[in-house]
Amino acid sequence: MSWIMRRRFLKQGIVAAGAIFILPHLNSVRDLGEAFSGRPNSSSTLGGSPGSFGERTNGDKISSLGFSNAMVSRNFWNAKSFEGNAYFVHNDSPNSLQFTSTVTHSSLKTPSAATIGYPSIYYGRFGSGHTTSGELSWLPMPMALSDFLSKNLVSQVSYSVSNPGGMPFNLFYDLWCGSHELAISMYSHNRPPPGTKIATITLSDGSTWNVYGLPSDTKGYTEVVIRPQNDTEATGTSSINLSEMLRSSSLGLDSGSQLLGVGFGGEFLPNGSDLNWKATSWKLSSGSNSLNII
Repeated sequence: MSWIMRRRFLKQGIVAAGAIFILPHLNSVRDLGEAFSGRPNSSSTLGGSPGSFGERTNGDKISSLGFSNAMVSRNFWNAKSFEGNAYFVHNDSPNSLQFTSTVTHSSLKTPSAATIGYPSIYYGRFGSGHTTSGELSWLPMPMALSDFLSKNLVSQVSYSVSNPGGMPFNLFYDLWCGSHELAISMYSHNRPPPGTKIATITLSDGSTWNVYGLPSDTKGYTEVVIRPQNDTEATGTSSINLSEMLRSSSLGLDSGSQLLGVGFGGEFLPNGSDLNWKATSWKLSSGSNSLNII
């Protein structure tokens, strides 16, 4: 999965200008998506928000989507073609970011990858050289891993997943650090961890996590998957001290390497079922400093 993830980032060679859409009153919905048939859909009514309209962006462009400190992308890096809809919606009131997919009959560029992409929101660098629209002085990116480890950065997210068809799905943090990609799972359904279990981490809050490693590929990149020992629910609030987790020597990280950023999103293989996930809050905090991304 590491080479798959890297290919996802290599695909994002050009960053589109951030788009903020001016919409009717009430929910103030902003939309990033595409009804995929090779042609963008210029406007459409968003499901669940009658009377709200937004431009649909062609392809998998990166957008601020109304966030001042983060970027969002549908990021279907492995989609050769598909039928249906897949898009993000940012609701201002009540505040939330929701990804909705009604994708069917997908054709993948690399079928063995077992995923169509990683629809996600990022703080920091979205691929090499691409920054968010507003990094903060107390949390600049990229950041030396040694500095990040000393910050005790806590990430708290409230989320919910609706997956009536039971398709394989992962909801996880994504961190790129030197030659390592770290996938820290929040919720997983029918997606067994790849690779081999190499360690167990117990954090100071008492939570226990299993660590799985994949062999480095020919370019020297390694993926590490970190999953809670106890299964999490499809709806909940999770708080993790990311700095404490990354201090574990079992992850094999080089303290002299750089952390590009922190992403949060989902990964799935469409099989004809409806799927949506929502984050109603995402907060990063370190000591007296904090940032509410959502």
